[in-house]
Order: sequence, then structure tokens, then C-alpha cells
Amino acid sequence: SEADWIAHCARWDSMPASPGNCLTNIDAIGNVFIIEGVDKKQPIYVATSLEEAAGASEGRLRKVRGLSTLTAYRLVSKETIAADVIAPFAGKRELLAYIDLLVCDRASRFAGNSVSTFSAYLLMRRRHIGLQRDDFWYNGGPIPLQSMMTGLLDPLSTSTERPLKWVFTINANPTEAFERACKLAVTSALAVTTLVPVCIFKGEQNYLSDWLAQRGVRIIFYSSEPSWSPSIHRAFLTGVGADDAAAGNASAGRHTSTNFRSAETMATTFLRIDIPALGFVDEYVLYADVDVLFTNDVSLAHFWPPPAMLAVGTEAADRPTRRTSRGPIFYSNAGVMLLNVEALRKTYSCFVRETFSVENVQRGLDFGSYGPLDQGAYNRFYQQMLDVHESPRFNWKPYWGAAPPDTSILHFHGPKPEHYLEQAVATGQLAGLMERCGAGSGHRPACRAHLNLYKAAVRAIEVDSTRTGGGLPASYNESLRTLSEQVERWRSQQKGHANSRGMDNKVALQQQATANARRLLASSTAPTHNRGESAGASLSSFIAAASLALGIAGYIPESPLRGGERRYVAIDACGGFTHQR
Repeated sequence: SEADWIAHCARWDSMPASPGNCLTNIDAIGNVFIIEGVDKKQPIYVATSLEEAAGASEGRLRKVRGLSTLTAYRLVSKETIAADVIAPFAGKRELLAYIDLLVCDRASRFAGNSVSTFSAYLLMRRRHIGLQRDDFWYNGGPIPLQSMMTGLLDPLSTSTERPLKWVFTINANPTEAFERACKLAVTSALAVTTLVPVCIFKGEQNYLSDWLAQRGVRIIFYSSEPSWSPSIHRAFLTGVGADDAAAGNASAGRHTSTNFRSAETMATTFLRIDIPALGFVDEYVLYADVDVLFTNDVSLAHFWPPPAMLAVGTEAADRPTRRTSRGPIFYSNAGVMLLNVEALRKTYSCFVRETFSVENVQRGLDFGSYGPLDQGAYNRFYQQMLDVHESPRFNWKPYWGAAPPDTSILHFHGPKPEHYLEQAVATGQLAGLMERCGAGSGHRPACRAHLNLYKAAVRAIEVDSTRTGGGLPASYNESLRTLSEQVERWRSQQKGHANSRGMDNKVALQQQATANARRLLASSTAPTHNRGESAGASLSSFIAAASLALGIAGYIPESPLRGGERRYVAIDACGGFTHQR
């Protein structure tokens, strides 16, 4: 961004009605391009002024704020490729801008800032003539010019235009079990969904990142330590003895969560809290742990209405709340979440500051009744802003038994497939969960089907067992097709198990509900949010029109227990919300 644009953004963002997004992601444009899948082989034409890039070279272009992060791309401009042609127009800013406009109008893809009149016009024009499918604006949010001229709202913020992105985290040296889980999750997503996988990879490029990249996963390398990393190490040492600390192991029995076993695993699980700050332009993104299998496509319809902050599922199917000395609290599972990126970005700084406060670090980042680590942090900080779904189809646990056929994500929460298959001896909470799938349990047939699906996914990734580079094996597409067939067989089995338990009507209602919600999304443009306004409030008119169809279809049981009805009228500097019912 040129200096005059920075000054303009400062004025724009100071206006009361401004969404405050003029400079959003300006210093993370490199990540934005990776997340949006911009081809690194294509040169990037930079529409900039002659005065800003006088005597321009690619090196000079990279000194412009925002462009310095595009290290993987070749940058060009009219000054670098046609200096002689534009020389007669020196000092004629409008004519030079017109040259930029003509070039950008004919580009295979365009990226701009939605607040810029130049970019807004191009985004609108290219959409009108059908060239905008892969266009984006790096700062997210609405297009003010479009709203002013037509009353229309941001078309690319809805699920009808862009597939949902699935974000996951992993470190460069995972255990063998987590590496396998990661590959299984990615393979199942590619086989049965339209999701766009995005990996936050902690560490340097290696065989695992190469495996992911070969399959089209978009990778953000987190090579440096996060700002909160020292707090992780202090929290880890709080709960270990001297010998354990030297060995890098948490004290035995400290927690049932495997994420406490080392500072590295603690840091990796916390990476998800940085998602709002990494350069996502989408209004909503899906986060899911790697210990999942995708069994259906995932869209906003599974989380309807869209959350004001984040949509989550219950930790226990039949217990959305947890009793505490202060009364009941909503207790959710952070393994799968739909994140409202813009809202979480506004609260990010305070969330990080409170999560890693001295008191919380001294407690080893265990948040008591709210849960451990990142899950406890989310449950505590966003307690009044969670949209909690009971028995969520987007976060179904194997030990819950038969899954409704429209289940989209099977989450091996707690016991992993290896625990069940190897009949591992477990204690405490893990033992109780495994017993639900044990001999004599009514869930055993359904659990066996879940594990058979897992084994089918394992066979699918065995076609590419090497850790070296190179292209995809010739049989890989066939393995995806086979896995897709296995998922379809699993759905039929789940329907049979559900029917045997007298769930015909419920399953039919849920299937019809999902279909109706998707039709509504496909035929309607959901409005975007004004600054400080919840998703539910800004979508009130759309939801009112849709409520009859949703209600009759039986989608109401899948609605969140809270959220989607609150209007946030103020967000203070530390993320405190004033809301009205």
C-alpha cells in the first residue's frame, strides 16, 4: 500500500459507520495469497502509481507495505515491463490508473482492497461479466461502493459463491498416529467434500508438508514461534517435575488429554487461536482436528444460523451444560468449530492476553470447569457468545453409536481408532468412553461400522506410503473413489442402525432439513454484518423468511442452544460485549 492509501485508510476507519477493515491483512498478504490458492508460477501485476515506484524494479516494489510478504511470487508493474510506453504519461495519475484498470480487467484473476474505489469497480464489473469466480479482496468484509450504488451486499461472503475452507494444524514432527490421522482426514475430505483444506504447519517444509501440498492442501508455514509461545513453555513446566521436564514429559496422570504430553503438542493445539490473525478473507471458516473422517460435504447449512462468534458441538451428546459451583455453564468441544473470522479478529488480542495471563499460566493453562488448554480458553472467554449444537452432525463421536446418515464429520474424540482396534487397556475417562462400544453395548454394531470406515481410509492412504517427493501415485484417484464408495456404504449402515432404534422419522426430518437449508442458501444472498452486530441480528430478516421452511422440515433440533439471537451493540478495546436480548 502506498503512503497516501495508508493515510486514506486511517481516515476511513475512523468514521463511525466504517467496518474498520481497510488495513485488515495488509501485513499478511502473502498468507492471503496462499490461502486463496494463487498460483506461484503466475506473475503478479501490481497496480501502483509511478510516483510511488519511480525507477521501479521488483526490489523496489517489494518495499511497498504489504508486498514484502509476497516472497514466493514474481512481482511486475507497468513501470517494470513498459517503462518506455508510459513515460509520456508521467505525472498524469488518472491516465496511469486507467492503464492499470485495463490490464487488471483482462487478468485471469484479480485481488484488491474492497474499500478502494478502483478495486471495488473492478470486482463489481468482473462479477457482472462472469470473470469474478476466483477474485477476492485481501481485507475481507463488505464492498462499500457496491452497497452504496446498488444496495447489494458482498456476494463472496456467502456459501453460494465459495466453498468452505477447512483449517487444521499439525507440527512438522508428529507422532506416527497423528501423521496417519492427518493423512486420513485429508484423504476423506478430498474424497467426499468440496472443502478447501488449509494447513497451519508448525515447522519447516518436510516430507509431510510435501505430501499435503501434492494433494492441493494450502499450507501456511508457522516457522517462527508464536508471540504466546513462552507462556506455553512456562505453563508446561508448571505441571511437571524436574526429571519430567528434562525428558520433555508431563507428569503422569496430570491430565487425560494427550495434548499435555509436551510443550510442543500444547503449542500445536493452541495454533488454532491464531486463525483470525493469519490472513483469512472468508466470513466463516471451518476448523477441525485431524482425528476426524469426513463422511459428507460440509456447508453453512450444518451450522445454521451462522454464529455471531463460533459454532460448536456439545462435548457430551445429551449434556450441553456442566454443573459448577457458580451454576451451569455451556461446555463445548473445540475439536470442530465454525469460526466467524471477522468477529474473532476483533477480539483476538484480548482473547490471547486473557488466555495467557499470569494466573492462567500458573495453573498450567487448565481452565478448571471450562476444560483444558485451548478448549477451556474458548469455553471460558466466549462463554456468553457460543452457539452450542446438541448431538452435532458436524462433530459426531463414535461412542455415541449410530450416526444420522447426514452426519458430515466423524470425530474420534477421546479413544482413537487404535485404542478400539488394539483393545488397549484404558483407565479413567477413556475407559468409560470405550465401554460404550464394548461387548454388550447397544452401540457395538455402529461402532464396528465406524472402525471399518477407518480401516477403509487407512487402505486408501497406503497407496502412497513413501515419505519422499514426487507426483501422486497413479492409483490415488482410484483410492479416493473407493473410499467415497466406502463412505456411502457406511451411511447406509448407519441408517440401518438408526432405523433399528426407531429413528426413521428423526432421520428423515434431519435429511429434509439439511436439503431445505441448502436450497435456501443456494437461492438467497445472506447479508453480511455491520460492525459490532451479530450474525443472528444482521440475518434477522433472512432467518424470518426461512424459519417456516426450517421449522416444518425439522431443522429446529439442530439449531444452536444459544447465539444467533443476540445483537452486540458495542465491542470495547478488550473484546467485552454489550448485548441485548
